[in-house]
Amino acid sequence: MQPGTVTTTNGFTINVLQNASGNVAWNCDCHGYTIADGKFWINDPDMQGFLSTQTYLARNPVVVQTSNPSVGDIVVFSNDGDVRHSAILTGPGQVTMAAGVQVYAGGSKTTTVPINQAWPYPNTTTTYYHPQPLPPSPGTGGGGG
Repeated sequence: MQPGTVTTTNGFTINVLQNASGNVAWNCDCHGYTIADGKFWINDPDMQGFLSTQTYLARNPVVVQTSNPSVGDIVVFSNDGDVRHSAILTGPGQVTMAAGVQVYAGGSKTTTVPINQAWPYPNTTTTYYHPQPLPPSPGTGGGGG
């Protein structure tokens, strides 16, 4: 795995790992699937740092915490206050997530499960985050010139 960083649209830098092995099982983990389109591996502390920073941004957060989740929202599973897993809400009571290295033997790189099976450990807290629309790129505001 090659260490590196990516920068979000609002300037937050996230530590990532990029697969250098050629084995697709290591292309991404659950967090890389949920916030980086499956392009990177993002460790739990880095995901937690990203989420906590977004919560405090007053202007232009990439995600905001919500108590009214909808399809497409990020579901974050924590134990004792530490982020442990994430997935994407894809329907009522169901999530899609990176399948994990054990499941990659030729099949899909994602799996869809009931939300209560996505991280079935005791004392799990589930938090939802709603992705925010990207701001318009400079010069794309319409109008003629």
